Amino acid sequence: MIDITMKVRVNQSDLRVELRGRGIIGLLGPNGSGKTRALRCIAGLLECKDSHILLNGVDVSGQPAGKRGIVYVSPNSYFQELTVYDHFDTLLKNKVTAYEELGSLKEALGIDYSGKMKFKSTGQRVRVAVAVAVLSHASLVLLDEVPAVISEPEKFIMSLMGISSSRGTDFLIATNQANLAVLMNAAYEIADGQTRELRNVH
Repeated sequence: MIDITMKVRVNQSDLRVELRGRGIIGLLGPNGSGKTRALRCIAGLLECKDSHILLNGVDVSGQPAGKRGIVYVSPNSYFQELTVYDHFDTLLKNKVTAYEELGSLKEALGIDYSGKMKFKSTGQRVRVAVAVAVLSHASLVLLDEVPAVISEPEKFIMSLMGISSSRGTDFLIATNQANLAVLMNAAYEIADGQTRELRNVH
């Protein structure tokens, strides 16, 4: 469950962000509306004013990025010289996750396990990054414009829904594809300097 309020500086003005919900939450808006900056603020990668971030009732606003239990994923979240397996190897060796968990996520997300990341499609790279985030036990995974590079984004979101239901992981998806809102538990639109709730199914 997320409960987030903050002010994000966008194009010399403040964007008031208010997001609440669990499961799959969408942040919708055109390019340049502040979606990416909002996600980076939530992740702790940028400073924002009046930031209050609660994850499952725990205030992580004052925590550094690595301590928030939040993972930011964009189409560039990968190491191109590593193989797909290498991206999971540290988690497996340190027993952060188990082979059984990796196998179930590989199937759920449709991950092709062979070869180096630099030879994979952008969609496959994103799927690997999402799996790594989930297996690292993040409470919240932020997906920045990921639907734009995924084939069959509707099917991908339904896969995330299953992962969220079984593991309790929340996903916040920034996208300009407003048609995806109907698949989400909650959806917010950026308009007139603030976020407006479009949908929230508890």
